[in-house]
Amino acid sequence: MNRKSLHADLGSQGLEWCLTTLLALSVGCGASQDAPEPSAVTARQSLAAPVVDRQAVAAGAYHSLALREDGGVWSWGRDTEGQLGQGTSSQTPRPVPAPVSLPRPMKAIAAGAGHSLSLDVDGYVWAWGRNTRGQAGVATSTTPLLKPTRVPGLPRIQVIAAREDLSLAVDANGDLWAWGQNTDGELGQGVADTNAHPVPVKVVVPALLAGDTYLPAGPAANPQDVYTFVKVAAGGHHVLALTRSGRVWSWGRNSSAQVGTNAATEAPVLTPTLLRFESLVVDIAAGENHSVLLDAGDRRPWAWGSNTAGQASRTWNGLDQPVTPFPTYPQGYTFLGSAIAAGDAFSLFLGARNPGQIRAWGDNTFGQVGDGSGLRRPEPVAVLQYKEPYGLVDTEWMLAISAGARHALAVHDGCPSVWAWGDNSQGQLGVQGGVSAPVLHAQRSLPLKRFYRDTDGDGFGDKDQLEQTCTPSSEEFVEGIDCDDTRPGIHPGATEVCDSLDNNCDGAVDDNGCAVWYRDADGDGYGIPNDTKQSGVQPQGYVDNASDCDDTRSNVRPGAAEVCDGMDNNCDGQADEALPTQPWCQDFDGDGLCGPAGHTFACMKPPGHIAPNNTLDCDDHDASVGGVTTHYQDADGDGLGNGQVTVQSCGPSAGHVSNDDDCDDATPSIGAPTVYYQDADQDGLGNGQASLQACAQPQGYTLNASDCDDTNIHIRHPSRWFRDLDTDGYGDPYDWHYACGYPAGHVQVAEDCDDADSTVRPGAEELCDGLDNNCDGRTDEGHPWYCRGDW
Repeated sequence: MNRKSLHADLGSQGLEWCLTTLLALSVGCGASQDAPEPSAVTARQSLAAPVVDRQAVAAGAYHSLALREDGGVWSWGRDTEGQLGQGTSSQTPRPVPAPVSLPRPMKAIAAGAGHSLSLDVDGYVWAWGRNTRGQAGVATSTTPLLKPTRVPGLPRIQVIAAREDLSLAVDANGDLWAWGQNTDGELGQGVADTNAHPVPVKVVVPALLAGDTYLPAGPAANPQDVYTFVKVAAGGHHVLALTRSGRVWSWGRNSSAQVGTNAATEAPVLTPTLLRFESLVVDIAAGENHSVLLDAGDRRPWAWGSNTAGQASRTWNGLDQPVTPFPTYPQGYTFLGSAIAAGDAFSLFLGARNPGQIRAWGDNTFGQVGDGSGLRRPEPVAVLQYKEPYGLVDTEWMLAISAGARHALAVHDGCPSVWAWGDNSQGQLGVQGGVSAPVLHAQRSLPLKRFYRDTDGDGFGDKDQLEQTCTPSSEEFVEGIDCDDTRPGIHPGATEVCDSLDNNCDGAVDDNGCAVWYRDADGDGYGIPNDTKQSGVQPQGYVDNASDCDDTRSNVRPGAAEVCDGMDNNCDGQADEALPTQPWCQDFDGDGLCGPAGHTFACMKPPGHIAPNNTLDCDDHDASVGGVTTHYQDADGDGLGNGQVTVQSCGPSAGHVSNDDDCDDATPSIGAPTVYYQDADQDGLGNGQASLQACAQPQGYTLNASDCDDTNIHIRHPSRWFRDLDTDGYGDPYDWHYACGYPAGHVQVAEDCDDADSTVRPGAEELCDGLDNNCDGRTDEGHPWYCRGDW
């Protein structure tokens, strides 16, 4: 199967599987992986629940990092610039792995020449060590960062990488960020300079032309995937970046054709350039001056760039360096690689997890190829380990690899989990015995576990009495660190009590151990001062303040909204303040009349008060006594009062009466006002529905109210209507009334002599029935004698 057919057969699902699997396993030069959020890990805690799938390693130039499954980071090797993150620097190597104090669990690590990076579970990047080029992400200084410091100016990050004085990160959106050195345009901004760059910048990737064959194709393809990054590798002065589509972009120094542009150039490649490689790619690695990738087909390693020591896997010749990816053939392999790594002048290849063997090629001066020979290896050979009774045999069950300047690290499925080989001049291998001559084959590093003697039996041990081993020598050794191993009640997690001791080992004495807690009966978060407890932990139903003014009502507390309820809701000493008010008058006897005490202003009715009604009670303690009434002056003594002259009193007042009906209170003969009716049509007849009282006749009014239509001068008095009970058209002359319109059952003719019989009416036919049918005063006239009623 050729590479083109392999590309087609793999498909998007296969590529996604490859990318996911390979990225999860590659850890060299800052590879990383996602992990669920755990609790924080500190030097005083024992191992927490796993936060990464497996341990990881990162090899710097002369120092090493390891990431444990619990998210803790360990370091060892050269520490001249604080790259181990131990809080100090030292000209003396530190060959024993030691934990780095970090604020929370980490999920990825990366190592440069003199600085280190870690990525926490929240997506924040931390840096420490050399910062002369701004590679630690803070203002440049010749003084190294001795403790981990968070890198500002970055979004949430998924992947990190580092080498030399360069730092790189890929965020959750697939954008690539860079900071540190830029002597060969490593920052991907299209320029090169010798300045320090502590502020992360987003790498600028040019757009491919429409129709470019390297653009993602197919109905489900996303064209943006060729610009969306999933991994990045930092070389000595060049960068490789792998996209979601399985393509690789590269830029930076190209003096050995390490960028892959088909030719070596003295000038660096300043603009990211797409590597025109036929197959899709699932992993990348960058050495000092060479590059390596893993294809997505049979997952074979390909290399290009400098081949001075065979690191590009061509039969060694000082001038024979591939300018484009060249396939390697790891000894005894059918490929299916799971990871690759690149050191200064050597390369590593990790096969499938089962059996997890490693192949290496290139410079072997310091044993970094790990085959036990120390000879340059231009073709891949097996990395060996010593195994009784067989001697040097193939490595197995390795899970991850990383390559430093002249040493290599691997993660093993067991304990110790870290294996190392190569240069050990700075103790960077972390093996038993410390600094040594080069180690020519893979050896176990010291375990990333420490156990401490627990003298007081509280589950935490003395930090000065430790053993670094996979399994403690006795049950007396534990993983947690005590701050006082002579008192069993003092250990991390203990309850802080008021005893002038640091009971919980958090570095503070009686921090809240002597705290006073206040009863909060209504559960509103505010307590009362007269019910307290003293404790190092918050008792149930108690709070840390005594600010409540009523602990029986949860709606009464400091900061509560003041409502109109007569209570001091917000505990400011005032009730119902700053609320709209209205007047209320006192009504002691409950007779609905206002007492003489005046008005009280409140937002709600106070007890014993009513809304003002303009009536003053004559005796507010006796409900049978009414209120003040108005009396009017009667100057002319005619019994009618003057409405303009009044007095208010609880009883009769001399010279006053209770009415105001007098039209002229100086003349006894002029009495009360007369009723006048509006005469709108001026016919002399008034409208009974529109009247007023006046002492003199107003213009347009009359004294009568008999107009049937005051809008029509031709319609005047009401007519007389007679009741017509028998509906014969003639009414009862004795049953009538006036009306302006026709009332039902009435007529205007009043000549009926019997309104109960419709046969009796004026003009009716005279019948022989003994009745006066035609109302002429005669009975049965015009009929024979025997019809006259006397027969």
